[in-house]
Amino acid sequence: MPAEVKAGLLALIEDAVAAGWSARRAAQLLGVDTDRVGRWRARGPDGLDDAVGGVALHGLLDWERAAIVDLRHAWGEIDRVPSVSDGLCTGGA
Repeated sequence: MPAEVKAGLLALIEDAVAAGWSARRAAQLLGVDTDRVGRWRARGPDGLDDAVGGVALHGLLDWERAAIVDLRHAWGEIDRVPSVSDGLCTGGA
């Protein structure tokens, strides 16, 4: 989400708080997670731009991806439904 949108959402929340709303309720009404609002506030106005090309903390590490692909090749077709390993072996995910 662009920094301008985040700043706008924070401004709306602050306006709602000034009008007597709780920040939590205002964020919920806008569809923004309250934890996310807290992180944006902590960063300040100059820290709202997200770094481009970052790595998700919950993403698979290279060695984990390789282990899944190796298992898939070793076990072959045993699943009846598509799985994570299907995407990894075909270049997806």
